Formats: sequence, C-alpha cells, structure tokens
Amino acid sequence: MTALVGLLPSGFFPTVFLRKFGADVPWPSQLWVPSVNIDDGCVVVFGRDPVPVTLRDAIEAT
Repeated sequence: MTALVGLLPSGFFPTVFLRKFGADVPWPSQLWVPSVNIDDGCVVVFGRDPVPVTLRDAIEAT
C-alpha cells in the first residue's frame, strides 16, 4: 500500500498560501507534523524525525 502513495498525482491546488501560518514562528518543542515523502511513500514526521525543515515548510508539506 505504501508504494501506491508515490503514484498519486500532485495536489490540485497551490499550497504556498499555507506558508503564512508558520511565518517567523519558532518550532514548538512538542509539535509533530506528519507528511508523506512523495519519492518513497514513507511517512516523515517533522519535529520528531531528524529532518532539517522550517515550520513553514512542514506546514506546506502536509
């Protein structure tokens, strides 16, 4: 099932507007933001996994 996620098309609407929700805000220590890696279909949990990402990028990725 995980392999099928990578075959799904990109979203139907732009997500750039979501970046305003993480503007200039430090990453809260207890916040985990799950997302799916399009390349391999694996779940990535920003805030838990060692992935260097800003809060803005994590919100947009979801």
